[in-house]
Amino acid sequence: MLVPENVIADFLNIILINNVFIFVNLWSFVHLVSGFLLYRYVSKDFLFLFLILISYELFEIIFYNVLFVPELWTDIVWDIIIGMIGIWIAYKMTK
Repeated sequence: MLVPENVIADFLNIILINNVFIFVNLWSFVHLVSGFLLYRYVSKDFLFLFLILISYELFEIIFYNVLFVPELWTDIVWDIIIGMIGIWIAYKMTK
């Protein structure tokens, strides 16, 4: 049986930390794993992977209210930071 999409989205939107400087929700785990998988299976070039993460966030901004819900700027920045942490973890695991 499939789980309705809004149930998963509602779960992933649970906010863990939200203040002026940090925004972390359960989507952050998805960004962490995405960064890890990008390093393992796409490229080992940190700059290229950083640009992929930024490009994806720009894609989300362009398609706000069409495919994605608007995000806070702190959320966007932390999505990239956490993605880079995933890349760093993958890098350290392969050394």
